[in-house]
Amino acid sequence: MKYPLVAPLAAFSAGLVASEYATFSFRELTVAILLLMALAWLGLWRGTWRAAVVACCTGFLLLGALWASFPRGPGPDCISNLVDRLDLDLRQAVMVRGWVREPTAGVANRDQFVLAVETVNGDVRATGGLRVSAYRQPGQEPLALEYGERVELPVRLRRLRNFENPGGFDRTAYLVRNGIHMTGSLGPRAAVTHLEGRGGDALTAVVWRARVWANRRVDVLLGSGSQEAGVARAMLLGDASALDPRLGEAFRRTGTYHVLVVSGSNVGMVAGICLWLFRRVRLAPVPGTLFTLALTSGFVLLVGSQIPSVRAAIMVAAYLLARQLYRARRALNILAGTALVLLLWDPGNLFDASFQLSFLAVGLIAGIAMPLCERTLQPYRLALADLPNVDLDMHLPPNVAQTRLEWRMAAERLPFPARRSMRLLCGVVGPVVTAGELAIVSAVVQLGLTVPMAGLFHRISWSGLSANLLVVPLLGLLVPAGSFVIVTGWPLAGRAVAGLVALLVGIVEWHSRLPGLETRVPSPPVWYAALCGLALAALAWILAGERRSRWLQAVGWAMVLAGVAGLVVHPFPPRLEPGRLEVTALDVGQGEALLLALPDRRTMLMDTGGLASFGRAPESSFDIGEDVVAPYLWSRSIRRLDVVAVSHAHADHVGGLPAVLEDFEVGELWTGPAPASAEWKRVLEVARRRGVRVVHLERGEARELGGVKFHVLSPAPDYVPGKQASNDDSMVLLATYGQRRFLLAGDMERRSERRLLEDGLATPVDVLKVAHHGSRTSSTEPFLDAVRPWLTVISAGYDSPYGHPHPSVVARLTARHAEILRTDREGLVTISTDGQRVEVSTYRLEQAGRKPTWGE
Repeated sequence: MKYPLVAPLAAFSAGLVASEYATFSFRELTVAILLLMALAWLGLWRGTWRAAVVACCTGFLLLGALWASFPRGPGPDCISNLVDRLDLDLRQAVMVRGWVREPTAGVANRDQFVLAVETVNGDVRATGGLRVSAYRQPGQEPLALEYGERVELPVRLRRLRNFENPGGFDRTAYLVRNGIHMTGSLGPRAAVTHLEGRGGDALTAVVWRARVWANRRVDVLLGSGSQEAGVARAMLLGDASALDPRLGEAFRRTGTYHVLVVSGSNVGMVAGICLWLFRRVRLAPVPGTLFTLALTSGFVLLVGSQIPSVRAAIMVAAYLLARQLYRARRALNILAGTALVLLLWDPGNLFDASFQLSFLAVGLIAGIAMPLCERTLQPYRLALADLPNVDLDMHLPPNVAQTRLEWRMAAERLPFPARRSMRLLCGVVGPVVTAGELAIVSAVVQLGLTVPMAGLFHRISWSGLSANLLVVPLLGLLVPAGSFVIVTGWPLAGRAVAGLVALLVGIVEWHSRLPGLETRVPSPPVWYAALCGLALAALAWILAGERRSRWLQAVGWAMVLAGVAGLVVHPFPPRLEPGRLEVTALDVGQGEALLLALPDRRTMLMDTGGLASFGRAPESSFDIGEDVVAPYLWSRSIRRLDVVAVSHAHADHVGGLPAVLEDFEVGELWTGPAPASAEWKRVLEVARRRGVRVVHLERGEARELGGVKFHVLSPAPDYVPGKQASNDDSMVLLATYGQRRFLLAGDMERRSERRLLEDGLATPVDVLKVAHHGSRTSSTEPFLDAVRPWLTVISAGYDSPYGHPHPSVVARLTARHAEILRTDREGLVTISTDGQRVEVSTYRLEQAGRKPTWGE
C-alpha cells in the first residue's frame, strides 16, 4: 500500500468518536480485538489481503474505543474533587500551598499564574492545577513569581463552568486538557508567603528562564509595549499576552491568524535552517540530523509545546529518520503516523480545535496541493535546475527536457552571454513559479478549511488567499530574522525586524478594512460537514491516481466547490417551531439576553448580555455577544433577527450588542430612553452603518409581531433619563400570545414597580422575567402580589459576586408558590407555549436526556 497508516488512523479515530456516544465492555472489546488480530494474521498467511485489511481496520476501530474507555480524569485528591469532599465554602478564601507551574503574566489590572497545588487548608494533601488571578490596585507593583517557587496564599476558589448554552465553546474541557482544574482570585491586599524549596524540574526551569529572557530581548529591541513587539512575541515565541486584541481580530478576519501562532511552519523553518547550516559547515549526516532534532526539540519546548509545534517536530523527526534509513518519505504517511502517536498520548486531542485544524491543513497540502503542484508547476521548477547543463536533459521526463530546451532558446535571444542570460531567466521565472505554488497551497488550504472554520468559528474569509500570498513570504523572512535578533541582540537588525512586522501588520489591517471579504455563517449540519469531508477525500484520491481522467478531476473539484457554496448560501432553515411563542433566557453570566422565537418563525432578541463594568474600562477582551450569544443563535441556524430590543444601556445588557449587529442581519432596533453615553453612541453608529432601523418606544405603544402583541409598560412618557444609564431606564414589555402573558421586566427597580402599580399596569401574568437578576432592590411584595406569576425566570451569573439572586427575593417568590428557574443553576432556560399549554426546558434537562416539563 502506498499510504499504509492512513486507514488505521481513520479507523482508530472513528473508534474514539464512537466511544463518545456509546459505552463498551472492556472484556468484550479485548476479546474482539484479539480475534480480529488472529483473523488479520490468518488473512496474511493465506494471501487474502482484502480480508486482512478489513480485519485490521476493524481492530483499530475497536482499539480506539477501548483506548478512550480508560479513565483519565483527575484523581480523588485533585483540588476540584476536594472542594466537594471537604465541603469548602467558596465564598471565603481558602489557604492553598503549591509551586508555580507557569510564571506570572500581566493581563489588564491583574497578574495570572498557574499553581501546582500541594495542600489545601494547611495539611490536606491536594493535586491539580489552579490558575490564579492576582488583582492589583492602581500603582501597585505587579506580582512576580518564577517557575518552581513554592508559595502559600489565600485564594477564593471558583469551579470551572461553561456558559451552559448549546453551541458554546467547551472552556472547561480546554482548561482540563491543559492541566487546570480550578480557577481562583487573589485580592490586592492578600499576603503571599514564600516557602522553602522548589518544585518542578530543572529542564523546565531552564526553558522558562529562556522564554522570559527572549521576551525581554524582543521588548528591548522592538520597543516595550509596542505593537511590533506584541506581534513578534506571538509569532516567534508563542506568547500572545502582549498582542492588541483588535489587531488579533484583524488577523482572524483575514484568515492570517496562523502567523501569530507558533505552528508547523515555524518548526519546519528552524529545522531547515539547522540542516542548511550543518551542511554548510560540512557536518556528517548523522550528527547533523541529531543536532537538528535536538535544536528543533528545544525550540518546541521554548514556545510552549502546543499541538501544532509538537506535530511538526514529530513529522520532522520521522522525515529525517526515513531519510537516514533511505525509506520513501511520503507526507501523508508521516502525517498519519504523527496523528496516531498524539492520539495514543491523549485521545482527547481528537476533539481539540488546534489538533483538527493543524492536521487537516497539512493533510490538504500533502493530499491535494502537492499533487496539484506536481501536475502543473513542478515541471517548470525541475526545468530551472542547473539549466545550462545539457547532459541533465537525458535524465528528466520528456516534457521537462522540452521546457529546458525552449528556455535555452529564449535565453539566446537576450543581449547577454549565454550563462548570464540563463541565470537572468531563472531569476525571473523562479519567483513566478514559487508564487504560483504558494497560491495553489494557500487556495487549497483556505478551501479545505472552510468547513471547520464555519463550524468552529463561523467565519468564511475571502481575503485569506491574497493576504496569505503577501504574509507567508514575510513570515519566511521574519522567523529567521527574528531568531537572529533574539540570539545576537543586534539593534540594527531589531529595527529591520520591526519594519518587517510593521509591513506585515499594515498588509493585514488593509485587508481587514476591505468590505465584504468576510462572511459570518451558522454551523453546518453534521451530515453536511461529513459530506464535505468525503468530497475532499475523494478529490485527494482522484489526484493521487496518475491516470485519472480530467473529467473525473473536474467532478472532484465540482463537489468541493459545491460544498463551499452550500456553506455560504446555507439553505438550512432556522430550527424554530411554528405556531408557538418561545422565550429563551440564555446563560450569559452576570447579564441578560432573551431570544423570542415567534409563531410565524420570526425572531426577536431582547438584550445581548455583556460584562458589567459600571463605567470602568473593560478588564477583558472577551465579548459576550461574539463569544456566547452569537454561537447559540448560529447553532440554531439563525442568520437574521427581525427585532433586537434593548431594555436599557447598562453594559451587562448591551455590551454584546455591537457584535450582534455586526454578525447578523437585523431589521429593527427597539429602544427606550437612553443617555448619550459613549457606549450607546457606539451602538447607534454600528446600527446606522449596518442599515438597522432604530425605533424609539414609549409607554402606551403597542406592536404586533408574528402573532404576538407587545405592550410597552415602562418607563412613563414623562420619564427623563440621567447623564448615566440607570436601571429605571428599563423598557418593560408585556408579550401576549393567546391566553398566555409574559412580563419582560429588564432591570426596573422598586420606583418603576411602584409607578406601574399606581397606574394600574401591574396586572396578572403567567411568566415573569424577574427584574435586575433577582436583586433585592426589585420584585417588591406589592408588585409580586399584583402580577401573581406562577413561573419565573432569573438571569444571574454563576457564583455571582453581587449575591444575585438575593435570598429575600427567592423567599418572596417561594412564598407565592412561583416556580423559579435560574440560569446560574439550570443553564439556558426555554419556555414555549401554543397560547394555552406551557412547556419548560433547560440546558441541564437536555444534557441529562430528560423530556421538557409541562406547566399549567
